[in-house]
Order: sequence, then structure tokens, then C-alpha cells
Amino acid sequence: MFPYLDSIISAEHGLSIPMLSFFPKSICNPFGYIKTNYSLLIPCGYSGTDAFLKMPDTTSDRIENSYKYEDAKHEVSHLDTLSPHPRVVEVLSSGKADENISYLVMKRYRKNLDAVTGSISFPEALSYFSQINEGLRYVHSKGVVHRDIAPKNFLLDGSTLVLSDFGLARNIGVDTDFLPRGTNGYGSPERYDRIIDPAVDYRSFGVVILGVMAGMKMKELLSALKAAKVLNASASFSGEQGSILDAFGGKEAYDAQVRRNFSGVSAKAAETIDHLLDRLLEPDYTERAGADETSSFLAEAKA
Repeated sequence: MFPYLDSIISAEHGLSIPMLSFFPKSICNPFGYIKTNYSLLIPCGYSGTDAFLKMPDTTSDRIENSYKYEDAKHEVSHLDTLSPHPRVVEVLSSGKADENISYLVMKRYRKNLDAVTGSISFPEALSYFSQINEGLRYVHSKGVVHRDIAPKNFLLDGSTLVLSDFGLARNIGVDTDFLPRGTNGYGSPERYDRIIDPAVDYRSFGVVILGVMAGMKMKELLSALKAAKVLNASASFSGEQGSILDAFGGKEAYDAQVRRNFSGVSAKAAETIDHLLDRLLEPDYTERAGADETSSFLAEAKA
């Protein structure tokens, strides 16, 4: 059904792809596969573990081939270095189907952070924020910047969170991509200058925290940011002009929305997270909060 699939199956002796046994299924999609921006996720088994086979989407020309194949190579290369780690997606195997087609077999996770946003408690949210910070600290310590930090890329296994989708990840330095890429609304302003710095991921992390605190899933948050004309802008969290709070109708409206989402959150804890957002959404990336400062704010919010 997919080019190169037979060669991957023959190379991976622990891999099995039983037909008609995974969801969602249809006559046109018997594998229950999922298409992302540049890849296919095919449910499979790997040595007794529920897994996904991830490979470039060779069935579509929608994405420029050079990006599609290069991103897959980057993802496999980075995960070979970063995995295993408790905060990084578990990779069971990886390899090449041919010179251009890199693939990986990853543990199958059933939910992501976007799916549970609006239905978790404040302590659960703080736990996820701390795990994200732990993951970013580790990835950056290896000289890698993820560049696509968004709720959809944080996968959940119960209360455990892992970082996934390293296709856009690059080593710290200067971006060689022709276009700034990433998830709309979550990118940092300095990406337009092709800067690859840990602060890029922390700006995106700030937008993630903003959405979770407000109980807004990605599509809803992006619509609000777009309507307020602060989508992908270098706006601060609470500045007097053109702040991200404009997307909520101002500070009071935002605070009310946070209280509706987290009925048990104390005023002190909410204020602490507001201070963290001020620091993470700082437009000047050289002044933005990093792992240590974020950790301090999260610890204060838990107290």
C-alpha cells in the first residue's frame, strides 16, 4: 500500500502490521494510519509493544520533498542521540528504507497535551509544565533546539509526559532552512532571523502554558490570537500595547477564564504563573527565562 513499507518490514524482524486491527479504520484506510504535516504514522506491533511506524509520506506531493525527507533524517538522527530519556518519546528502532527514506518505530501513546487541555486539574497542569521544562533542559543540554514546541507534540502515558516530533529540531546556531517553520501561533519572533537558541523553545513553551491555563485547545487559542492580531507577533504577555492578553479581552477577562478552568487555583499561584508568562513571552530572546528560572516559578506555584 505504501512505497518502501515492504522493505522496512523485512528489515525489522520485530515489526508486525496486522490489517484491520487498529482504529480509526475505513475501507480507504484499513491500517488506521495518520497523516501529519510530512509523515505517516502507521499503527503496528513491535516485539510485543504497541507502536507507530513513522516514515515520510511518500504517497503525497503536498509537502516539498526536500523538507519531507530531510526532516525525517533530522528526527531519526536527533532521537538516536536523545533517546532513551524519561522526557523523550521512546524509540524502539530506526533505520533507512533507502538512501532518502528514514524511519523510526516509536512507542504508541494514546493522548497528547492538547487532547486533555480543559479537563485537567491545576496540580496536573503544574506536573506537566515541570516535565516539559525537564525535557527542554535535557534536549538543550545536548545542543539541540526542538523548534516545534506545541501541545500536540507532548505525548502522554498516564501522568507521564514525553516530547516528540523532532523533525524541525536543529543544533544550536544559525538556521539553514529557507523558511521559518513551526506550528502557527507557537513560533518565536526571532525565528524570522534564523536564530536557533534554547530561548526559541521557551517562548513556545510560554504559549503552551497560556493555552493550558486558559483551558483552550490549540485551534481555539490560535483563533483568539489571530483575532487580536498578536498571532506570531513579538507581543509581550501583559504589555500596555499589543499584549497577548488582548486575545482574552484584557487581564481581568483572562483571570476569570483561568478561574473557570481551574476552580481550585489560588490567587497567589495564578499570579506566579502570570509572572512566569511575562518572562517566557519576553520579546527579546536574550532576556527570556530559561530552565532554571522556569523551575523556580513552578516550584513557587506548587507551594
